[in-house]
Amino acid sequence: MSLTTLDQDSTLTADAVLYPAVGDASSLFDTSAATANDDNRVLGQCSYPHHCDKSDALDDYCVVDGVGGNDTTGVKSTTLATAEASPVATIAKALTLGANVVYVKDTTG
Repeated sequence: MSLTTLDQDSTLTADAVLYPAVGDASSLFDTSAATANDDNRVLGQCSYPHHCDKSDALDDYCVVDGVGGNDTTGVKSTTLATAEASPVATIAKALTLGANVVYVKDTTG
């Protein structure tokens, strides 16, 4: 499927029908009929929404630096360089800011 026909940031839903090696029609599993929850989402046993990012423009970066970061002044940014210049101190702050790409610096010495 070509991404050119899709709108940037549109929601896409991936579904599958699973056919077992042994069994009849009642053994089929259709992910579109399953309610998404934390137990089945990771296993791919439900519909899963994705955002079309064909322009590579939806990432929000945050850098975590346990030594040099600051949870008050640290930022999330659409550019990695900006996030690197103002890191946060904790992963919790990066997630609270809404970053979907989090880099953690090795500050263990």
